[in-house]
Amino acid sequence: MAVSYWQVGWTGEAIDLLERVVADSERLLGAEHPDTLARLAALRELRRP
Repeated sequence: MAVSYWQVGWTGEAIDLLERVVADSERLLGAEHPDTLARLAALRELRRP
């Protein structure tokens, strides 16, 4: 969903959603889990200027 928001130009909403997803992933899977790390990488990409 966050990628869809980003694709239509809703970058702020995409970042907000992905931040929540990352927080949930860290809580449920752990900070070092590959899925958590992938979501963090996606969040970093969205935050790039």
